[in-house]
Amino acid sequence: NAYKQSYELSATAEYIPTLLFHTAGALEKLNDVQGAVNVYTTLSSGYPHSREAGLAKGRLKVIKTK
Repeated sequence: NAYKQSYELSATAEYIPTLLFHTAGALEKLNDVQGAVNVYTTLSSGYPHSREAGLAKGRLKVIKTK
């Protein structure tokens, strides 16, 4: 996956939380729910103080109620 390559090359770059959030959203739209959950979880645990981590936690709650 392209997002994995970008993430691995620059995991400390400030844009990574945004990249991960948008990637997870795209996976949701493709009905790859498990892939989205994996990325949201990575985002939440790897960047817990980012704005996107809060958004990811919200998306995880929504997914779990489906």
